[in-house]
Amino acid sequence: MKLKYGIIILVLGICMDFAGAWMKLTHQANADQVFLFSTVLKIVAMLFIVIKLVTHPKLRDFMNY
Repeated sequence: MKLKYGIIILVLGICMDFAGAWMKLTHQANADQVFLFSTVLKIVAMLFIVIKLVTHPKLRDFMNY
């Protein structure tokens, strides 16, 4: 997978977080599940992004700068 897919998953998680907050404010059912799923999406996306950045071949050059 490319890095852009990790960013897309992160943005989707953030959008779901706003939807969950709106559902919580309007006292709709299943708002907690939406919050939980958005948190899982954000964690998976951040882990994926960190793994992609750490395994990039030019990271050593960047860190030695």
